[in-house]
Amino acid sequence: MSSDKQEKHPFLDDLADDAELSGTVMRRSVSGRDHIKRLVEAVGTLYASQTPTFYGAIGQRHFLQYQATLRNGLKLEAVGVIERDDAGLVQRVTMTFAPLDAAVVAVGGIGRHPSARIWRRSFLRRDDQRGRRALRGRSELGQDTEAF
Repeated sequence: MSSDKQEKHPFLDDLADDAELSGTVMRRSVSGRDHIKRLVEAVGTLYASQTPTFYGAIGQRHFLQYQATLRNGLKLEAVGVIERDDAGLVQRVTMTFAPLDAAVVAVGGIGRHPSARIWRRSFLRRDDQRGRRALRGRSELGQDTEAF
């Protein structure tokens, strides 16, 4: 996992070719090992720090929890559910992020990443009217939550 010690996420090396990743502020899943790896790497560039707080498994379902600080200082917590098949390959990853303000700001950073064209339609966007209505406003910290 990408922490202050530069460790990798526990699922990247085991992704199936047709793996899917979905998350809190995503309209649709990102599919394919290479696309998921690029997305996870892009998210990692948004973090000033990342600290794993839990990793465990129940059968073939693994759980990952971490805290991160975005480069702009916002705090973010994430929980991932990693589903493996009988061979141990990761078929599906579902990530949730809180608080919403930090997650939305992170989406803005992802949208500006050089590889963003791969997954641009998977996330809420500034020009998405439904997303704008749902996310209009200012965060507790005074940051524009529509800044993506």
